[in-house]
Amino acid sequence: MRFGRKGSPVDSWSKGGIAFKIDPETGELGRGLFHPDWGSTKQVARHPDNNAEVTGMVLSYWDEIKKVARKAATVTPGINSIGWDLTVTEYGPLLVEGNSLWSP
Repeated sequence: MRFGRKGSPVDSWSKGGIAFKIDPETGELGRGLFHPDWGSTKQVARHPDNNAEVTGMVLSYWDEIKKVARKAATVTPGINSIGWDLTVTEYGPLLVEGNSLWSP
């Protein structure tokens, strides 16, 4: 799960965003990391811009999110690795895009 930073128009890890680990079974967020080029490699539990606790949050619609990603993977056979960007709306998850060149 990526979170953007104040002053950045994107949430990309390579542009200063924070990547938080997701437990694949439960959707619970673990600790987050910054890209080494953007500061400390120390793990964080809170978002540095607003001090909100992120670690321990459980993603809404987690089972549905996994279904969307799995379904997308079935229509892209032969591609060994895709970074799926998904969002969650009030109606559930939506696929935004898939990236062949991805990072957390």
